[in-house]
Amino acid sequence: MLAKALPNNTVLEVIALYGNRDLTSVKSLIEALPECGVVRVDLVDTGVAAEEVKQVNGIVAENAAQRVRENDGELKLSLI
Repeated sequence: MLAKALPNNTVLEVIALYGNRDLTSVKSLIEALPECGVVRVDLVDTGVAAEEVKQVNGIVAENAAQRVRENDGELKLSLI
């Protein structure tokens, strides 16, 4: 499971789950995201509830902000 591999990850920045309409919950991902370096999760066109999408977006925004505060030269942000 992806969420189990994320804690302490410093390499993976983007998780693309778009178009996966069978995906209806990302609760395990929400629990794992604060402990890793992921700065973007694409949940467009999935079955994930809006509230969970909002939670994910908030967590990855904080992850990105933390990496900026740490002056992480490897960080690659995309607004798309």
